[in-house]
Amino acid sequence: MALIGAAIGIGSTIFGAASKSSSASKANSEAKKAAKEQYKYDKEKYRMGKNKLKADRQFTIEGIEIDKRNDKTLADLKDRQSLDRYEFDLKIRQMQMKNSSNQFAKSNQLYGTQLGFNSTAFNTAQAAEQQKMNDAMSEAAFQNEDLYVQGLQQSGTAMARGMAGKSVGKQRQSLNAQLGRNQNIVMQNLLSSRSEMRSNIANIAMQKEGADIQAFANLMIPADAPPEVMEPYATPLPEYQMPRELEDFDFGPEPIKGAVAQQSTSAPWLNALGSVSSSLVGAFNNGPSGFSYGNTQIGAGGGSVGGLGTFGPNYGFKI
Repeated sequence: MALIGAAIGIGSTIFGAASKSSSASKANSEAKKAAKEQYKYDKEKYRMGKNKLKADRQFTIEGIEIDKRNDKTLADLKDRQSLDRYEFDLKIRQMQMKNSSNQFAKSNQLYGTQLGFNSTAFNTAQAAEQQKMNDAMSEAAFQNEDLYVQGLQQSGTAMARGMAGKSVGKQRQSLNAQLGRNQNIVMQNLLSSRSEMRSNIANIAMQKEGADIQAFANLMIPADAPPEVMEPYATPLPEYQMPRELEDFDFGPEPIKGAVAQQSTSAPWLNALGSVSSSLVGAFNNGPSGFSYGNTQIGAGGGSVGGLGTFGPNYGFKI
């Protein structure tokens, strides 16, 4: 019965070992497959990450190149606007200088014309005053002549009336005195006219001087040239820094095929053999009383079991 029990235990042990070895083999196969798939995924991820990093760098460079072109276009536009403004301001300055020169020339011309007009007006007024004086002198001469003629007429009338001697002398003295008074009046009028003429001429001279001063006051002074127009500066362009070249360390380490922890498929068999050996030894050592197995010896070569013959060649079991 012990042998039967041992045989059943051995069979169970062998079946369990076979089952465990099969499970371990299946687990190892699945682990290898998973490791292979993971390695494949990691390689593809590494490749795509590397390509993405390169694409991102190239995209950044293209963006910088676009910024450079845009900044250059903007700078050229600003330079063109600055140059247009410079040329416009230069034309304005030239126009201002030309207008100032024309106004000064016109002012000088008007000043000369005003002085000439003042001189002409002065000469005309002076000539008019002189003419008035001449007229007064002519009038005084005519008056004096009239007075003289009147005196002669009155003296002739007195003689015609038959006055003689002392009466005639008195009459003549009276006429001469009256003539003298009338001539004195004419002379005083003439002197008054001359004094008025001189006063008028002096007044005219003062008016001319005042007009000349006013003309000089209205005379423009030479205008200073406007400030020079500043030449525009070229618009500075910003400095750009390109991304550095990619190095191996930017991509990180390449994935490696991982060493998968393998489950031992022989361990269940070794454990099973150990269990079988233990079961056999226990079965033989714990046999029924009164049944002699003889001496048990494990050694080399064949053997016999209680006179029953040999128990298998080369296993060394001798009973």
